[in-house]
This record gives sequence, C-alpha cells and structure tokens, in this order.
Amino acid sequence: MRRLLALLFVLASACAEGEGHICVDPAAAASFEEGDDLTVHVILESCISSCARRVRTSCEVSVDGDSIHLDARGSYIKGNPLQPCIQLCADLTAECVVPDLPPGTYEIHAGDNMITLVLPATGPIRLASECGSVVDVSP
Repeated sequence: MRRLLALLFVLASACAEGEGHICVDPAAAASFEEGDDLTVHVILESCISSCARRVRTSCEVSVDGDSIHLDARGSYIKGNPLQPCIQLCADLTAECVVPDLPPGTYEIHAGDNMITLVLPATGPIRLASECGSVVDVSP
C-alpha cells in the first residue's frame, strides 16, 4: 500500500514551460531609464493549489534587436490528496529580468504570446486580464 501511495505522489507533479501571460509593472515601465533592467513576469499557470510543494520557476532571456524572447519554465508537486489543505489559488509565475535595455519599442515573446512595450511607457499598457488588463500610465 505504501508503494502505491508513493507512486501516486510521484505522478502528482506538474510542469509548465514556454508560453504564458506576459506581465510588466506599469509604474516601472513608465519610470524606465536608459540602462535599467526590465522585470517581466510570465504567468505559466493560474490557480495552482496553495498546497503545492517544491514550486520552482526559471526564465532564460534573449534579446535580438527589438525582440525579447522569454523561455519561462515552472514545476511543482501537487499537494497530497490524503492530507487536509486550505483551497486557495496561487499563480505559477516565472520572473524574467532583461538587463541593460536602451529606451525603445520592444516585442516581448513568451511562446506564442506577445506584447509590444514602449520604454519608457507614456500611454496605456495592454496586458492579459490575469495581469490587470489595461493600465494607463499617462501623466
């Protein structure tokens, strides 16, 4: 019986990679200056159990001219179904840091998802609803 439970526990892991909702902090985008790092969050999976364990995320960044490519990955082990757990949701989010960018207009890609971002931002930033939808950073 213990071996069966151990096997079920091992099979209860999950992972996500590549594609996700691309989110940026509108205030950071508005105050962006030459040479600043840009932090981008990629939501790989919405509403994983708050009982998930060994949650790990990573992100590799590549910049090619005005295109920024994010290879975001995440994994976790689902909670043990035999133990009590408060049913709350958490997002599986990878933090991606793009170093030393000049001001400009960029296409940010995570898998098939893409946003266009002007740095410094001077108008509305359109993000997925999971990020907060449309945020106006106009002065």
